[in-house]
Amino acid sequence: MIRSRIRWLFLLLISISVGLLYADSSPANADITGNGHVDLADFSLLSSSWQAALPWAPDGLLPQMIAHWALDQDALDSQFTFDGTVLGNPVWFSKRDEPNEVKIGNGSLGLGGQDFIDIEASDFPHFYGSFTIEAWFKTQAVQQTQMILSKGNSSWQVGLEGGTGTAHFSCSGLSETNILTGHTFLADGFWHHLACVYNHLEGMLYIYLDGSIDAQAPASGRVDKNHLNIRIGGNPQTGGEGWQGTLDNICVYNYALTVSQVFARTTYHVDGNSGMDVPEKPDPEWGKGKLKAFKTIQHAIDAAGDGDLILVWPGVYQESLFFMGKAITIRSAADAAILEPDPADGIAVTFMYGEQADSVLEHFVITRSDTALWIHQSSPTLRHLTVVGNATGIYSIFNSHPTVENSIFWNNGGDVVYDTY
Repeated sequence: MIRSRIRWLFLLLISISVGLLYADSSPANADITGNGHVDLADFSLLSSSWQAALPWAPDGLLPQMIAHWALDQDALDSQFTFDGTVLGNPVWFSKRDEPNEVKIGNGSLGLGGQDFIDIEASDFPHFYGSFTIEAWFKTQAVQQTQMILSKGNSSWQVGLEGGTGTAHFSCSGLSETNILTGHTFLADGFWHHLACVYNHLEGMLYIYLDGSIDAQAPASGRVDKNHLNIRIGGNPQTGGEGWQGTLDNICVYNYALTVSQVFARTTYHVDGNSGMDVPEKPDPEWGKGKLKAFKTIQHAIDAAGDGDLILVWPGVYQESLFFMGKAITIRSAADAAILEPDPADGIAVTFMYGEQADSVLEHFVITRSDTALWIHQSSPTLRHLTVVGNATGIYSIFNSHPTVENSIFWNNGGDVVYDTY
């Protein structure tokens, strides 16, 4: 059994697969400000340095979906506010009227080479490190290079190569490889799912296509920044390379999606302020967008399957969560959401169905519980958590080996109880 000896915060700097590793909790080392006291001033300083050190967050952004253009009869961004302006005369397909022309949701966008969507990008985050772009598409055009989503030749873009009809992923500024092309002919008139990933930490570029890796190559450095807008269905730098075909469900992330996330993943949204667990009318797409968000996290867990992602929007969620053995990721979508347990239960999050490293809880504040995290015969991943003001932070028993990364434990009656039987 390991118990913290004083009520002091500590930062778990590295991932561990067996046991838990602690920073030195002595008062001398905890007094970061040097004023002779361990207090909230030390907490503030350490917390600031912790976030600044995150490899994906030079602008203070945590890993999250940056934009989601569902293309359901409009050019709105359902994730934040990067709404697009439609130029030309595109065709908006409806799932009700033309189901074969829609892959995800209720609609899709048909472009004829001269039509596109322009997205004002002055506030769009620049990718200093890892990022992912994914989309559904179909086309039969092979004569010229055509772009699905582009910030120009001088930054990043995703599309198809002219002539070969293979995937194109370019990242200006990277060393070793800055243009990656796929190996599969895609201009066949069928729907395809494309995900292009730059993993800065691995030093790799990937093209994932329809459930498998289509191309990969080493790459390093930072993608060049420019001041162009973003364009769906064309290249904003050249004004050409217009898309000829259909596009659906384009998403951008400021981190590298894993293989399991790319291949088998639905994104569910939870908004405790405006969400609804059961819509007034049956809707199979409910929960799959911020405007159709569930109200409770547990409802999203119940709906999710292995590989799915649950994005939780800011608010206070008074729930006791059970992961139910699912290999899912639950992450705050913006500022960290606050988890407080159901008073009748007292435990905020329970892992007791053999969860492993692919069951991930990330970027939350957990407070006011008897036990913040109860782990029984399970080994989940706990990342970027602030566990504060609980009777016990983690209660980990019966051969449980949680992986804990970059988490702060502060002012808990017992930060961690760790027993292995």
